[in-house]
Amino acid sequence: MAADESVWWVVVDEDFGLHVEACAYLAGLRGVGRAFNTEKTYAGRIALYLSYCTRHGVDWSSPSLPQLMAMMRWLVDEPMRPRSRRRDQPVRAAGN
Repeated sequence: MAADESVWWVVVDEDFGLHVEACAYLAGLRGVGRAFNTEKTYAGRIALYLSYCTRHGVDWSSPSLPQLMAMMRWLVDEPMRPRSRRRDQPVRAAGN
């Protein structure tokens, strides 16, 4: 939480270190007055992309077209984590 008690979204790596470029991008959204939910949504999607890249050996800053196509296939083929806390649904992990 910031000094003024506002909430800031950040992206962290597996060791809970801040992902500098992702956090800078989110700060840029904040700086131009984007909605809180926009920042929240982008933070989750950026984190998903970075996790996928880490687990699949993709350089997040310069993926090839085949690598992007593979991620798109993964997004379509793998079920998303449920928003509810129901335990009977399959969960997508970035490593799968």
